[in-house]
Amino acid sequence: MHSLIVSKSLLSGAKTFAAERSYGRRVICLQLMLITICAVLAIYGERIDIAKSLVWGGVCALSNVLLLVWRMHQRKNLQSAGKQLGMMYRSVVERFFVVICLLVIGMLKMQLSPLHVMLGFVVAQSALILVSLMSVFGQGKARNNA
Repeated sequence: MHSLIVSKSLLSGAKTFAAERSYGRRVICLQLMLITICAVLAIYGERIDIAKSLVWGGVCALSNVLLLVWRMHQRKNLQSAGKQLGMMYRSVVERFFVVICLLVIGMLKMQLSPLHVMLGFVVAQSALILVSLMSVFGQGKARNNA
C-alpha cells in the first residue's frame, strides 16, 4: 500500500515538473517572438539605436526567465519542502540581482536609451502573464468542448 502511495506522488510530481517545463518553454518562445517583433519594428522605422535598446531589455527579461526555469528544474532533485522553498528564495534574490546588473550595464556601460531598455524589458516580461492567460483560457475552452 505504501509503495502505491509513493508511486502516485512521484507520478504527480513528474506531471508537475513536465507542466513547469512546458510553461517555461512557452514563455521563452513568446519572449523571443516579442523581442524580435520589437526589434524588427524599430529597424523598420530606421532606428537601430532603439532596436538595440529594446533587444537589450528583452535579453534582461529572457535571462530572468532562463534562471527561473533552471532553478525550477534543479528543484525536482530536492526531497524536502524546506530545501525547495530555500532554493526558490535564493532564486528570487539571484534573478533580482542579475536583472538589475544587466539593466545597469545596458544603460550606463553600453549607453543605451533607458526608456527603450525598460520598454523592451516590460514587453518581454509580459510573456509570463500572456502565457498564463493563454493557459487559463485554453483550459476553459477545452472544458467547454468536452
